[in-house]
Amino acid sequence: MPNISKRPESLAARAFAAIAERCSVRSKDIARFTASQYSFEEWVNWEAFGACAEVREWEVHPKPRYCNLGVTDCKDLGDLLINPSYALRPSAGNFPAVKP
Repeated sequence: MPNISKRPESLAARAFAAIAERCSVRSKDIARFTASQYSFEEWVNWEAFGACAEVREWEVHPKPRYCNLGVTDCKDLGDLLINPSYALRPSAGNFPAVKP
């Protein structure tokens, strides 16, 4: 599980910290992928999902459909969705209050 004990205030910052921690241990792989000059976006997306899914307090969904999020007439998929209502639930007591 990611060590995000120094939790930044926003969900985005906490997600970035979890993903960055996971990627830091894969820096040699990332350098090799970059040197290939081919896209490794899909790999990065799954690494991000894996990193965020390890945080117990978060409900994480890979490839969310925008139409399920209220965008009409859209068949596109996002990369990652972290359910903030679950992640930031005050009753869970897991995170300090988040400033808007």
